[in-house]
Amino acid sequence: MILAASLPVAWLIGRRTAPSAQLLPLLVGGRSVIALPEGPGGLASGGGMFPLPPPADPRGAYRLSFYAAAPGRPARPPYRLRLEGPDGGDLWQGTWTGTEGDSGPLELVVPVILLRQGKHALRIEDAAGLVRSYPFLVP
Repeated sequence: MILAASLPVAWLIGRRTAPSAQLLPLLVGGRSVIALPEGPGGLASGGGMFPLPPPADPRGAYRLSFYAAAPGRPARPPYRLRLEGPDGGDLWQGTWTGTEGDSGPLELVVPVILLRQGKHALRIEDAAGLVRSYPFLVP
């Protein structure tokens, strides 16, 4: 009887301490929508940035396609992924475990509201410590 009476109280405590929902990037395997070209130095290179098209809806998302491993090279999961903002700080971090030998493209769905105007980069580090960078420009 006492246990049954404490369940509603426990539910209320858990409900009030739960974090609020946030819009975060989602990493999936899939077909390319915006295929990011690899850049040698990321944000530090100062070289040509791949410009993203202006968003059709400010509440929408960009679907970015990229390769975790260079085509024709062996895949070395797990991968550590970092989405860097214009100031070089991390906007998002994640890991992709994938499967050994799987070298197909991945897709990252990024809410437009998370990105700021300016230079960004998607950096991928594999289990061997090799880093690949995909710099892009948000309008």
